[in-house]
Amino acid sequence: MTRIVLVEDEKIISLLLTKMLENRGYKVLKAFSLGEDVVDYLRNNKVDAVLMDIYLKGKLNGIEVAKHINSISDTIIIYITANADPSTKDLALETRQSGYFEKPLSDSELDEICEIIQSEMSKKISA
Repeated sequence: MTRIVLVEDEKIISLLLTKMLENRGYKVLKAFSLGEDVVDYLRNNKVDAVLMDIYLKGKLNGIEVAKHINSISDTIIIYITANADPSTKDLALETRQSGYFEKPLSDSELDEICEIIQSEMSKKISA
């Protein structure tokens, strides 16, 4: 079963994403509202993918968190954000990420995210 972590500071969005992913057969291990917490969690736990909001409460934004994650693991990172201004998007795309989606997500976009996760995991297995 694919193990996912959410990094989202809006509780209702986090709960909704968790339910939608679990209905598609994914295991949402945890949801974090602070980026600092997810970095610590990933040091000690195997996670297949992180769905990452960009603007978070706390010291680190999602792009900074992704850079930390990239330095400690090869976890799949997919951004999900309400703020899609060009400069933020460019910064996000400079990190090792597998996708960038704007909120609110449609069902078809969530299906696309799931396809990306499966495709990236298949590449890792065959490498």
